[in-house]
Amino acid sequence: MADYIGKGPDGEKTAFQKFFTELLPLEQRTLLGTVVFFAIILSVGWTIINEPARMDTFTAQYDGRSIQRGAAQFREACAECHGMNGEGVLGRGPSLARPDLHNGQRLAELGWAGSLDEYFRQTISAGRPIYTEELYNGPMPAWSQEYGGPLRGDEVEDLVAFVANWGAGDLPTPDPDLIPTQPPAADEGGDEELIAEAVEIANAIAAGELVGDAARGETLVSAGGVGSVDGTALGCQGCHVIEGSQLIGPNYAGIAARVPYDDFEVPEGVDDPQIYYLVESIWVPGNYIVAGFEGLVMPNQFPNLLTEQDMADIVAFMLTLQ
Repeated sequence: MADYIGKGPDGEKTAFQKFFTELLPLEQRTLLGTVVFFAIILSVGWTIINEPARMDTFTAQYDGRSIQRGAAQFREACAECHGMNGEGVLGRGPSLARPDLHNGQRLAELGWAGSLDEYFRQTISAGRPIYTEELYNGPMPAWSQEYGGPLRGDEVEDLVAFVANWGAGDLPTPDPDLIPTQPPAADEGGDEELIAEAVEIANAIAAGELVGDAARGETLVSAGGVGSVDGTALGCQGCHVIEGSQLIGPNYAGIAARVPYDDFEVPEGVDDPQIYYLVESIWVPGNYIVAGFEGLVMPNQFPNLLTEQDMADIVAFMLTLQ
């Protein structure tokens, strides 16, 4: 074993030790050690002083990306009822950019004890099942997967960041011509291309070319169901239920026995009107609105989320609900 710590295995000094003990005098070694010591102190001190600013910059970048993602979510999920700039839409949803919502006045009127972010988070997640009938034509659906909606928790947080950002600075002067705005009337007959796709899918199901799996269809429309295209949550149970009290859209219970409705117009070339109705109600949801649900908006993104086999599975499940 070496006679003292630092010697090599054969008792000789290492090259590193020789450099400091033989090439550098004691005074220089002491000076070098002192310089290195103070350099370390300065480096640590500099890091401590600048760390808050660095973290603030990182946080601002993170928040900016969250707001950017939230803007995309808002455009897809919220703008149809609340306006592209949060100005509100007549009969559908209130303005989210109005000053009284961001300065605390509205929360005080509601008796809300939490923060504004918590208010937005809870409203987006669970929706607003109770609404003022004199102002709006339907409730707000739940959007969080926790309540049967389509959005993950991080997507809800991005939406909260985006909506809350309207209160980050001076809000623009409201334009009376834009608050609230009336949504443009839907084209009569719906989207012809999507209707043609719905006819093709329905006829393939009716002919047995697409064989549906009812059990998988139930999984798709249940809480946590995701489409096969990119794994996006479908969120069907944010508006519809199989059993229990009605939420926002029609219940699934007994749907096979009541569709198609008498006033439903079946396009030419459809082999089975019942199957076609079920396909169209998902593929082109705005083409026909069930009586009593006028004005309620069903998301129209399902052609981008579901494959034809997904549709066959959902239809197979719906047909079991007599």
